[in-house]
Amino acid sequence: AAAAFAPCAIGAGLGVAQGLPEPCRRPTCMEGGGAPTLAVSAPDQYTFTHQGLCLSVAQRRSYSSCGRNLDSDEGDVDATGDLVWPTAVVFCRYLCEHAELVSGLRVLDIGAGTGLVGLTTAELGAHATLVDVPRVLPLLSGNVTAFRQSGVKRASSDVVAGPLCWGDEPAIEQLAADRGLFDVILCCEVVYQQPAEVLDDLRKTLEALLLRPGGKVVFAYQHRDGSEITDVDFFAKLSSLSGMRLISEEPLSQWDDAWDDTLCRWVRIYTFAGEDSVEGADAKAAL
Repeated sequence: AAAAFAPCAIGAGLGVAQGLPEPCRRPTCMEGGGAPTLAVSAPDQYTFTHQGLCLSVAQRRSYSSCGRNLDSDEGDVDATGDLVWPTAVVFCRYLCEHAELVSGLRVLDIGAGTGLVGLTTAELGAHATLVDVPRVLPLLSGNVTAFRQSGVKRASSDVVAGPLCWGDEPAIEQLAADRGLFDVILCCEVVYQQPAEVLDDLRKTLEALLLRPGGKVVFAYQHRDGSEITDVDFFAKLSSLSGMRLISEEPLSQWDDAWDDTLCRWVRIYTFAGEDSVEGADAKAAL
């Protein structure tokens, strides 16, 4: 039987959540004839502000290996979940101005990383659940703990963090049993040139955890070189295999202050209810 979904809590993002391994990194050197090691630097703080909302999360931008500092995107360091990415910041601005999408609802932030997006929804009144792979949990759960310790209102927020690997059926069933099916599932920058089997696991996880009818999956998605080819199959399978339909699509350019191509970031919303889909509306208009 699957163990109960156990939210993790640690202090200030610096410790190790009970029952979880320390952050594991790909090895880059040998120390003392033993196993390769890669040390993790102390996190720094990123502060998000928009329309009166202000919250901070810890992130890690650098590591050290054999006495040499490494940037998060250098060598074999896999720091995808350890950083606040630009699309997450833009998406949080969007959510602040579309609070009705999450306020008072059960929201799952899948692939939560630092937790910035999920904590923004908690600040907007969501019952928020933040999940990621175990490697990311020390940082993520530390940010959740710090959030709840940062004010009386936040202390009573319904926000938890825990581990979830896509496609892990016992863990998915336990999460649904403990936290319920979700009105909204947020997927910020989780679809990008992933192997097909990984995206299939993501799709099946969304299908299993989304409330029906009426539940919504909200993707914050950045178009990158080649992604239109590699990722299109995933979005097609949301319709053909999972029965989801696109109901809204809009660029995030209004909330994006990037100097480069600001039309590269989009919000796409899917639901099980097919009658109000974009495709359905187009089909009716053609009749």
